[in-house]
Amino acid sequence: MNIESVNNFFKKRRKAIIEIVNSEENWIHKIVQTNNQEKSDINFKWFQEDKKTESEEQNGVIKIYKIPISLLTLNPANSRIEIQLQENEKKFYLYGEEGQKEIQDWIWEDRKKKNEFTKNDLQLNGQQEAGMITGDGVIISGNRRVLLLKKIEEEEGKDQYFLTAVLTFLSWKENEEIKRYELKTQFGDDRPLDYLRLNTMLAIRNYKNLTNKIDKEILDHFHWNEAGGMQEILNILSLMDEYLELMRWKGTYSYVLRLEDHFKSLDKASRELKNEKITNIRWRMSEADEEDFKFTMFKILRFQPEGKKFRRLVNLKKIGGHILTEKNIWESLVIQMDIEESNAEKTKTMIQTVRPMDEPRKIEFEMIEKRKDKINKIIENYNAQVDEVVLHNVGDKLLLKLTDAITKIEIFVDEDPDLIKDNFLKKTEQTKIRMEYIIEKLKIKKIESQKTKN
Repeated sequence: MNIESVNNFFKKRRKAIIEIVNSEENWIHKIVQTNNQEKSDINFKWFQEDKKTESEEQNGVIKIYKIPISLLTLNPANSRIEIQLQENEKKFYLYGEEGQKEIQDWIWEDRKKKNEFTKNDLQLNGQQEAGMITGDGVIISGNRRVLLLKKIEEEEGKDQYFLTAVLTFLSWKENEEIKRYELKTQFGDDRPLDYLRLNTMLAIRNYKNLTNKIDKEILDHFHWNEAGGMQEILNILSLMDEYLELMRWKGTYSYVLRLEDHFKSLDKASRELKNEKITNIRWRMSEADEEDFKFTMFKILRFQPEGKKFRRLVNLKKIGGHILTEKNIWESLVIQMDIEESNAEKTKTMIQTVRPMDEPRKIEFEMIEKRKDKINKIIENYNAQVDEVVLHNVGDKLLLKLTDAITKIEIFVDEDPDLIKDNFLKKTEQTKIRMEYIIEKLKIKKIESQKTKN
């Protein structure tokens, strides 16, 4: 679909919906808000202070209409959907029949068990909460419910209707306004929505950008105050944006889905490194080296590694040492990831040769699945090398203290041997046994470490 065909499509939709709105027969519900209390047999969340909605209200009454679902369009820019389907070249395609089918499939598969439960509830009890649509039928609030009504219509062969407010002043083109109203209804809801964590981060940033404000209530609603607040959200998303642009995936957040904690850990490490809060680095790092740290970690993140392993790798606050402590270990990892990046491209070329019609994102994710285990083993190996450095550094300090203590005991024994009683001798013997045990344990660990390297 192109801009002209999409325009014509929505003109026809608007005409049909406006006819419904202008008919008193279709005004089936009204919500009277007095002192912010709603009186209705159907719920509807709204922000009274929004001046633009006054034209849709009559003496505090919001009209709810019965709209055939055949006139409705699932919104590609909805916060739940856009991460999965956000590709600029598909902007108009997603409004067409095939694009809408793609959105339907994703929504259904995303929460299949919950969708089954909600669909059964709709069949038994009907729609309990009103939605919101534009004047030409783009869904602002209620995409999932409309999808489930479509499923019911297919199963029962009976026309289904969506109970919704109609914002006649909005059209499909006004994405920013649609987003603003979507976010307002989300934040007006009493329950945190079942968005993925990245969805909520993007929604909060979008809300801030659109309204130029963010408050504690909104952060609390999505459980983000205790997690670090607005600044942490902006920092993590900024790092994600930098990564996506570097990889030429600008704005396509599906590539970083479920990597929020990975980026949070990397952002923290990068900032600590930049602010010179990191110790135990035994070589002189330049600003270029600091950038190399971030870009090497970007290369690792491409393969979506296990969270625990990655967080250990970027933890620069370990007592005794970390991945940057020894220059030879760090440079070895940099070289290793350059090789893995080259191997990744070779794997993608092989996949493209077999399936040349597959879209780039599908090929990328297939490559990740093929190479992910190898990357996790590489991280595990380097974490083991760091553990050896830590053991060596901490062990050296403890051995110095132990040597100093032994020297003092020797002096004590030499100066006044008559004061040594059986109890002291017994404790010395016990210490000897424990030291022998430690020596044997160290030997075993050394053998295991060599096996891991091989």
